[in-house]
Amino acid sequence: MPIQVGTAETAASALGRGARANGYAHLQDICSDQGISLRELANGQPHEVKHAAVLIGADADVLLFNTPRLQDDGRFELGRENIKFTALTRTGGQVCLVCMLEARAQGQEAWQCGRWQVRHIRTCAQHGVLLEAISLNTTSKNAQDFGAYFAPRAHIQAQKVESQDQELELYLDGRIEHGTGESWPDSFEFHVVAVFCEALGALLAYGPKRNMKSLSPIEIVKAGSVGFKLFQKGPDALLSRLKSIQTASMDDGADYGKLYPQILTCLRERRKDPCFDGLRTLVREFILDNFHVPPNSSILGEVNGRSRVMTVAIGAREGGVANSLLNRQLKLMGFLRDKVSDNTISDRGLLISTAVIDEAVSVVKKLSTIAVTRAALGADKYTIERLCAEGVLKLHFPADDGCMPFFHEREILRLSADLRAATTCNVVLTDDHVSLQEAARRSHCTLTSLIGRAVAGTLKLASPCAVPFRLPDFLVSLSELRVQIGAVPPEVLTAAEAARLLGVIPGTIHALVAAEYLPGTFSDYRLANRACLFILHADLEHFANAHIVLRALSGTRKATFEATQEYIAECGVEALVLAHESRKIFRRSDIERIAYDPGGERLARLLMVDEARLEHLFQK
Repeated sequence: MPIQVGTAETAASALGRGARANGYAHLQDICSDQGISLRELANGQPHEVKHAAVLIGADADVLLFNTPRLQDDGRFELGRENIKFTALTRTGGQVCLVCMLEARAQGQEAWQCGRWQVRHIRTCAQHGVLLEAISLNTTSKNAQDFGAYFAPRAHIQAQKVESQDQELELYLDGRIEHGTGESWPDSFEFHVVAVFCEALGALLAYGPKRNMKSLSPIEIVKAGSVGFKLFQKGPDALLSRLKSIQTASMDDGADYGKLYPQILTCLRERRKDPCFDGLRTLVREFILDNFHVPPNSSILGEVNGRSRVMTVAIGAREGGVANSLLNRQLKLMGFLRDKVSDNTISDRGLLISTAVIDEAVSVVKKLSTIAVTRAALGADKYTIERLCAEGVLKLHFPADDGCMPFFHEREILRLSADLRAATTCNVVLTDDHVSLQEAARRSHCTLTSLIGRAVAGTLKLASPCAVPFRLPDFLVSLSELRVQIGAVPPEVLTAAEAARLLGVIPGTIHALVAAEYLPGTFSDYRLANRACLFILHADLEHFANAHIVLRALSGTRKATFEATQEYIAECGVEALVLAHESRKIFRRSDIERIAYDPGGERLARLLMVDEARLEHLFQK
């Protein structure tokens, strides 16, 4: 007679209940009587399932869909999902107590749902309760005759599961019902998603100190939901969360084994299952990129080479350089905000790319102290300090970092190469050739200014060496140097030259500049080793055309000088206000005004003579 098939019931369970409804004691009896292979029926062979469906008046397609079907490769197909055999519990399995009590209340035997044989489906989708693990008191051969050996236990209270804790359960159930889609979890095997999400969720929900064996069934359900919520967002979200766990635990100095024990255990225990290879590679690459792993360490089944990241202290030790120098170089490169010590927790937790460390180490190995640089260039400490202060030789690290100064090898080579470019080598020397240091002393110049002239191409150097390198190897002709540094541009006059053209003493020129009647500039004059006054030729010509010196108006006789001075004073014309002992100088416009008054004939004649003299002096 027909029977009512339970929700998602397997073919063997349904035929067993149908057997008892038709007078048979056990499933095995009806199978023997009807020529059905119990083994093949339990393994979901289509022809046997269809045979059973005919006997109990059930829909063969529905029975086949809900029965785990053994495939040629040893896996089982359940619904539209292909599941590895280890993910199934073929004898006993799990059961929903609410479903079974409801069946008994309706006078029906308990049945076995095909999905309840999946280890990682732990809740009843219909009632939202935790499935109860059972053990049937029979042999594995009779275990598929579920109703005959299962008796519902009314005294056991089913545990309610919150709907938000069933995310993984709903996903797995959906794969059985509808198959896979295009999401990232769908790219993995059914059992991979189930196992990894539970391990991941255990880490996220309960921390690294709780192992999977210590979790209760309901805690595992919650862990699976927590893990799946993150897992379904894709690999970037997963790795970002792993990184945040590392960042949060940085002060503890924990290694990756202590931070992610559940997922590492999950992946290690299934090292022979190639279905986990994708996740193993993902996690392994994350570890190598974010943790210092000693060379030749085994990480999830593979031995690594050199670590991809390391601390500053480890990098300094492996590179054979001072930790302080490596710190300063990494800070200069922008990989450290502040200098760290090799004795601090922050240093132990601060990981930098090995490629960056190698680059920094290679730079540090080319750095030299002042003492080494002095020896290389053949210069004293004062010379080196002056070259640095005036920018001829540049420090590698900022001068204001409060630490010992260092020079890069390329900076020393650059300075030597620049000097060599201005040098004629293999020269036969004369007594006039002296070293740059000696030339600077004897010409009252700084060594920096001489090097600057040489680099700029205005000062030619000589050397008896074929390839000069150190500063003493570079020589300069002292006479040529003095001619060069003593030269004044043609448009510029010294105070002495201006005084000669104007017909006064140099002191008067200084007085005119001090009183701001004549523009002038004080500049460093190396040969005199002091600042000298320089005046533009055009400024002096403009002044001479607008003014006249008393001496030019008085001839050569003393009496005439006094008479001229008295006449000018009587006319109310005042001289320029200058410092004591300066020549008296008048505005030419004032003299011209009184030169044509009665008694000023001599002034008019002398004005014409002075104008002719000026024209001769300034136009030649």
